[in-house]
Amino acid sequence: MAGSRSRGQTGSVLLSDTAVGCRAVVRGAASSKVVRPRLADTSIAAHLVLRDFRIKYSRSLIGWVWSLAQPITRLVILGFVFTRAIPLDIENYTAFLFVGLVSWQWFSSGVMASTASLVDNRSLLLRPGFPRGTIPIVAVLASVLDTVAGLVVLIVFVSVTVGVSWALVALPGLLVLQFLLIAGIGLLLCVANVYLRDVRLVVELMLQLGFYVTPVFYRRDILPEDLQDLFGLNPMAQMLEAWRAVLIDGELPGASLTLGLVVVCCTVFAVGALVFSRVSHSVVDEL
Repeated sequence: MAGSRSRGQTGSVLLSDTAVGCRAVVRGAASSKVVRPRLADTSIAAHLVLRDFRIKYSRSLIGWVWSLAQPITRLVILGFVFTRAIPLDIENYTAFLFVGLVSWQWFSSGVMASTASLVDNRSLLLRPGFPRGTIPIVAVLASVLDTVAGLVVLIVFVSVTVGVSWALVALPGLLVLQFLLIAGIGLLLCVANVYLRDVRLVVELMLQLGFYVTPVFYRRDILPEDLQDLFGLNPMAQMLEAWRAVLIDGELPGASLTLGLVVVCCTVFAVGALVFSRVSHSVVDEL
């Protein structure tokens, strides 16, 4: 019990220091042309996010409720399969699965949208002085709005079925880390997609495969030992473990897990921002 409290306290400190750690890792990126326009043009970003959200659900009968359709459908199907047909013997499996689906859906939709963002917003890029780095970030932020509805339903569901604890205060820190991970990957892929349009199709295929090689609907420890470490290299596998620790287990993620996520997510964002700032000046010519 004392060891558990010690790990919880250590994880709490690490999560509370996430912003500080990320600031140190991405300091070089923060001075680049990717981050500066985003901070200076927050009104533009907010307008574009709301515009994309309105367009996506315009002339829809149920509007943003569609954002719940895919995770809920998968929840029902996979929940039936792995509790009735092929039981996985995972405690609170419905909540376990729901957490994985919400987190993965955000990752998948955010990466896909940001990958296509530059090509899909060619008209904006052709405007003189428009901050190019705003576009992929806006794509990720728009995916956040879709995730909010699922996240609210998830928290209510977990509260009713499992119960939530004070560890829930760590969830915003995990959301920030996942945002950095998605944005960093998106900044890299959106540039690659400009030069090679096959990238978008490859990313779509890899995300479909990623759903199965990421422990969204199963536990990593059911895999053979030689595969557990391999699957553990996937940052989303680590992210899901942290989400489930907070929402289902009612405890803070372990110190090593938290530190690993901070380092990986911030590094991916920093690399994505720096690469984007180096090559984004030639993007318009390729469009």
